[in-house]
Amino acid sequence: MKILTISLLFLSSLAATPLARAKGREILFFEEKTLKITIEAPFGGKELSPGPESMDSIAKSFEKKEPVMGRLTLHQTVGQKVYLDIQLKLRGHDRAMSCQFPPLKLSFAKADKKTLDNSDFKNIKGIKLVTHCDRYPNLNPEDDELKVSANAIHQEYFAYKLYQNLTNQSFGVRMAEITYIDTLKKIKTQTRFAFFIEPDNNLAKRIDLKLASEDDDFKKLNDLIQNKMVVNQLNLFESLLGNYDFKTDPQALQNVVAFFESEKQLTFVPYDFDRSRSFMIPDFDPWNGFKSKSVEKNKNPIVQAFKCLNARQQVGLIHQFEKLAAQAIQEVKNHPIFNLVEKQNMTLYYSGFLVWLKTLPTIAEKAECRII
Repeated sequence: MKILTISLLFLSSLAATPLARAKGREILFFEEKTLKITIEAPFGGKELSPGPESMDSIAKSFEKKEPVMGRLTLHQTVGQKVYLDIQLKLRGHDRAMSCQFPPLKLSFAKADKKTLDNSDFKNIKGIKLVTHCDRYPNLNPEDDELKVSANAIHQEYFAYKLYQNLTNQSFGVRMAEITYIDTLKKIKTQTRFAFFIEPDNNLAKRIDLKLASEDDDFKKLNDLIQNKMVVNQLNLFESLLGNYDFKTDPQALQNVVAFFESEKQLTFVPYDFDRSRSFMIPDFDPWNGFKSKSVEKNKNPIVQAFKCLNARQQVGLIHQFEKLAAQAIQEVKNHPIFNLVEKQNMTLYYSGFLVWLKTLPTIAEKAECRII
């Protein structure tokens, strides 16, 4: 109980930069205080608990399954509760396959509008919920070195908040302490941490950009230009985390959302950091996760994209990430939730990133400018 109290206090006071509190965020993402919520739904039914299956079967089951009804209770102040009718669906692919408690998408389409507008979920139609997961053991033997922490939900939340320190073009997140009650009474009631992610449409409105996915011809456009500064910023941030589960190729986007800055130019906002190696191991490796790992370093996509920047841009970007990595190290050391091993792993990983960062301009000298 003591550690839970400390966790709630920390999450309520987690450092929020001016960017993190940017004008235009919905109240759900403007506030920092951890929400207290109860969700009642048929969690023991097949619609919300697929079990370990193949990726193909998960994708097919998503298409067939209808959302299930549930109720969300928002515990505001002592004695005050807000009740909202919700619809729930499984979401994700890897996590839906590998998690005993997969991530969810909540819809407020059936909620009373007046009640919704007077709650923290005002202006939210549907929203992603990142749950505690609890991965099935030994599902992916090749990933044995990546031991998922019991604090994984806090680590991923930390990554989202860290990216907010870089740019306002970032997803807002809100931590919640949620009690899950299975209306089928097949699963024991449990209270765990989770967090909500700002919906794509809300983010698009806030940063005043058009979602690329809203353009029916988006995938057919072959002459799109990627914002090279944003791509480099994203590359270095993902490297800092040790996460290589992303792509900014307009024809094969992965774990990034694309927005039109102009008719032909795209910018990107990343999400989904659960596979970040810095959360699990101390050894920084900027080449892991790329097909080019076994070839010359100057042919690595990160290095090639960095080459596309001029000298002034390179210096500015390095300085920006030196500050960010130093900030991350300090925040990890003072984090009241991460355990000693997690703190050591993350601190060593970020320190290794700083050493590598200083070598990046030299490595890029022999590289070819290429954004993919």
